[in-house]
Amino acid sequence: MKKLVGAYGNKGEGREREIIPIPEGMDVKAIMARFDCSYLTARASLKRGYHIVDYLKRSICPGPLDPEGGYRMAWYVYQRKLKGKLPWYIEARDVVQEGVVMLLEMAGHPRFKERKFQYYVALNGMKGFIERQRRLRGARIGPEETPGYEEVYRENAGAAWLADWQAERYEVGWASGSGGSPDTWRKSTAATARVVKRIAKKGLTPLDAPRLAA
Repeated sequence: MKKLVGAYGNKGEGREREIIPIPEGMDVKAIMARFDCSYLTARASLKRGYHIVDYLKRSICPGPLDPEGGYRMAWYVYQRKLKGKLPWYIEARDVVQEGVVMLLEMAGHPRFKERKFQYYVALNGMKGFIERQRRLRGARIGPEETPGYEEVYRENAGAAWLADWQAERYEVGWASGSGGSPDTWRKSTAATARVVKRIAKKGLTPLDAPRLAA
């Protein structure tokens, strides 16, 4: 038996999936063993009364796709539905690219020539991408959390955040009259300056620094 299920497709009508009625008297563990599914899937199947085959499997209908037309449609969907509403950790171009990928996967569908069909294919692909990113970050349902310290100050690779932290501690210690922070940032800087001066005075190379420091 087949039925239109799921939220994918034309205004939530879904896509065609095979459904199997759940026999009476079965519990969650029996459903898990029979259909080889997870606990959550088995519980949902028991609640609705039937099991949906390959519910989470993406449908792919390969076919030709005009790249320029696909990107135009994806950007159009973004401008209409998602502009200004993305979480702070998701880029617009990544969302648009996911919409184009979904259009490419469904380019061979019989209804693909319909503009409305393309619109909802791209939109559902973008929404799915956003939801997956939220799950990867462990975000809860509700308003987006504000960026933390590391997300703000460690945008680029490297240990710039550590240097900023040390400099901040040094400034605080200098202002309080304690002569710097306990991390010896000022002392190490002064020691480096002395070694460089000795190297320059003797006309040696930087490779001689360990011997001079000793």
